[in-house]
This record gives sequence, C-alpha cells and structure tokens, in this order.
Amino acid sequence: MKSKEIATKLDETSSEYRFKLTPASIEFEDFDKLRKEADEVYKRYNGYVVVPANLKGDKAIAADLNKKAKALRAAKKAVRQQALEPLAEFDGKMDDLIDEIEDVSGQIHQGLKDYKEQAIKLRHENNIKHIDKMAEQFGLTHEDITYDSKWDNKSTNWKKAEETINQLLEKAAQERDFKNEKIELITEAAEKEHILPDSYINLISDLTISEILTRIKNDGKRQRELNQEQNESITQSVKGNSVIDTATGEVVGKAEIAYLKITGSHTQMEKLAQFFNKNGLKVEPIKR
Repeated sequence: MKSKEIATKLDETSSEYRFKLTPASIEFEDFDKLRKEADEVYKRYNGYVVVPANLKGDKAIAADLNKKAKALRAAKKAVRQQALEPLAEFDGKMDDLIDEIEDVSGQIHQGLKDYKEQAIKLRHENNIKHIDKMAEQFGLTHEDITYDSKWDNKSTNWKKAEETINQLLEKAAQERDFKNEKIELITEAAEKEHILPDSYINLISDLTISEILTRIKNDGKRQRELNQEQNESITQSVKGNSVIDTATGEVVGKAEIAYLKITGSHTQMEKLAQFFNKNGLKVEPIKR
C-alpha cells in the first residue's frame, strides 16, 4: 500500500516534523482456500435439526464447530496484535512527549491560579477594611450586612458598589435602631411586671411588639394572682372549725371538710403532706 505523510509543528516558530505512515499489509494467500472450507462447514450444518435419538453425536458436532470458530478467532487476535505493535510503540513515544509539555504547562497554570486566588484574597481584605470605614458612621461593621462575592472581582465598579453598600448599611442601622426600641419597650414592660425580659426579647423575630407586650402583661397578671394565692394559703391555718389569719390571729372564716381517697406513691404522698403543711391545711386520718 502507498505510504502517507503527516506533518506537525509545536508552534509557528518550530520546525516541521513529518510522520511517514505505511498502512499495515497482511498477506493471506490461503484466504480463498480457508473461506471455501468455512463455507462448506456452513452449508453442511446450516438448518441442522437436533433430534433426541442423536443427542450425543449432536453435542460432538457443536463442540467441533466451537473449536473451529475458536481457532479462527485466535488467529485474528494474533495477527491484529502483531499489526498494532508499531502503533502502540508510536503512541508510547508521543505520550511521553505530551506528558512532558503538559507537566510544565500544569505547573504554570497552577501558579496562575494561585496568583489569582491571592489577588482575590487581597482585594477581599481591602474591601472589608473599606466597608468597615464606611460603616463607622452608622456604628456598624462589615458583618452587619451581607457581603457580595462579586465585589472581589477585579472588574467591579466600586462607585456603584459603594452606593449599594451604603444602602445596605442604612437599612441595617434602621433595623438595629428599631430592634433596640423594641428591646427598650420590652424591658420597661417586663420590669414593670417584675419579670425578666430576656425570653420576651428572643421573640422579637417571631411576634409583633404589640403581641409581646400583651404577653408580658398577661404573664405579669398570672404571676401576681399566683403569688396572691400562695400568700393567702401561707397566712392561714385551721383551728377546730375556724380558719385563722396567722398574721393577725383573727378568725377569717369557717373550716370546710372534704373526704378524699388519694392514691399515689410514697414520694408523692410525702410531697402532698408538705403541701398540706405549707398551706396550713389540717389533715386527720379516718378510721375504716
């Protein structure tokens, strides 16, 4: 077969390198003879019908046909491997050259990437300092607004970016002042009700200030009622059939009797007895 040439250059200033390619030529003088033999085998067994009476012989025929096909396949593989040897050798040589160039190329690309990342990092640090300086007049820092990663781009129009940042800072300052006003209102309302404001301050994001103040007022009212009940129970005791105010010694009412059957654990009974004693209740056992 006729040889072919392929040329290449590493770049415009490089010399031209030529590859002379001679397509693989396989001489197979006995092909017609082999084909004739294969065709005869095909004609002989094409349409062959397996019958129960000759299963053993049919298995032998099938095995022989498989053996013939295997022999042809092995010959094909051997010739192919031999023909591809020059190509494999060529591939190996070219791959070595490609790997060398790509290795140094990769080193430079990594250096460029590192430089770019370092430049972005430096711009980011400078941007943070600049934003912090802008935020001073609002009593804020860069952490009080959402940072846009686009500001780190080299092509960023900082005049326009500063307008956006200033708007964000103004909004953040307004939200902070509004929140502080809410905290002040909540704190004053809680102190008036003599309860801690912390848990109500945590509700600022979930409830309106009106709802929070209403909750404080209701909680304060419930706490006063509970304290009043506790004080009343503690300052009263039972003597005979009368209820006595332990602070003044005066009779403030008539004792009431309730017959109850209470079931519980030993620990629960002890706590119940403490409750009776604390609240001045008289308890007597009943004979059964």
